[in-house]
Amino acid sequence: MHESLYKSVLGTDIDLRRELLENIVLSGKACEVAGLTPGSAGARVRVSSPAGRDSSVWRGGAALAGLSSPAGCPWISREEYEEYGPQIVLRKCF
Repeated sequence: MHESLYKSVLGTDIDLRRELLENIVLSGKACEVAGLTPGSAGARVRVSSPAGRDSSVWRGGAALAGLSSPAGCPWISREEYEEYGPQIVLRKCF
C-alpha cells in the first residue's frame, strides 16, 4: 500500500509533492495493516492516524452526500464520467 501511495504522489506536479507527503491521513480499516504506522513512514513524510479512523470514510461520505453541490463543484453523473473520463472533473469544477 505504501508503494502505491508513493507512486501516486510521484505522479503529481512536482510543486505539490512535498505538501502531499506531509499531509497523509490514514482512514478506514485498510490502514490497520501491520507495519504501516506514523513512525514507519520516515522523517520526510508525516502520517497521522486519528482516532475513529475506521469510520471516518463513512462519516465523510455521509457529509458529502448531504450537500446539494460540494464546494461549488456540480455533481458529476456516472454517464458523464464514462463519456468524458477524469477530465470531466477539471471541466466542471475548475
